[in-house]
Amino acid sequence: MADCLTEAGFPSTYREVDGGISVSGGTPAERRAAMATCEETLGGAPESPPLSREELVALHELEVEAYKCLVDHGYEPAPPSSKEQFVATYATGESWYAHKSSVEGSVIPDTQCPYPEPADIDW
Repeated sequence: MADCLTEAGFPSTYREVDGGISVSGGTPAERRAAMATCEETLGGAPESPPLSREELVALHELEVEAYKCLVDHGYEPAPPSSKEQFVATYATGESWYAHKSSVEGSVIPDTQCPYPEPADIDW
């Protein structure tokens, strides 16, 4: 995957420590598109290891940025959790996320402020 992404113009390295890939260059949307193309070329996405604490902290920061973007666009997302709470609850699927509305039954679209993903983390 790292070689495919590098060949696609997104310098990437495989991290032996946690089995992840560090990707740089382009915008988050461009990186996601390149990853999707490489996954298809390579026969699908590999099973990925759980995110490390460092990755979860970085993902929380991206979620907070998305939260601020949503507020700037007039949405009412639920207020951010603490970094520690986000890290502690991420694996359970119960963690806070920027696009979670504070209004019951309301949905916040990802058109103006995309959902953050681990692939969006700049290393």
